[in-house]
Amino acid sequence: MNQDEIKLAQIGYQSAIEMLDHTGNLIWSCFNAMVLTNSIIIASISILASSSNLSNKFIFCLIGSIIGIFIVYYWLLLLGSQFYYYYYYMCSAKEFETKYLAPTVIFLNRGGEEISINNFMRECKILGVERKGKTRKFAERIIILFGIIYFLILVLCLFVTLNDFFFASSLSIAALLIIITKVL
Repeated sequence: MNQDEIKLAQIGYQSAIEMLDHTGNLIWSCFNAMVLTNSIIIASISILASSSNLSNKFIFCLIGSIIGIFIVYYWLLLLGSQFYYYYYYMCSAKEFETKYLAPTVIFLNRGGEEISINNFMRECKILGVERKGKTRKFAERIIILFGIIYFLILVLCLFVTLNDFFFASSLSIAALLIIITKVL
């Protein structure tokens, strides 16, 4: 390989690493914004339902839970798309390492190998290599948890008389806590 090809490979590798970093930051920025949005919607439903008259409780709960379910659905789609790009950039950077920069640069491909640091052998694991997919699954479980909350609000809204709203909501919270302990 000549010097121009090496320079182009280094630029491609640097670009893939930068996009990987940017996509990782984007994933968690969007995740945090969606957690905040869903928390505000659930808090709004709770406050409006507890301070309104009986006919408005039904409307607030129904509209809020339907909007929340749609947001959760699109949030799952967004998260899947973002992780697709994250894995794509990871694979691209690994490809540059393997084809053009090895054995000099093996930063992403080294996960799990033993290396010598100051004459001591240490296992070198890059965060995420041994935990592949666990972060995404945890994020998806939190999204599904919000979906369950919206579904319980919708069920309460549709199938429980409004006079028993607070009794039924306390039962739903107990059921939700049981689900949380099983899912997480």
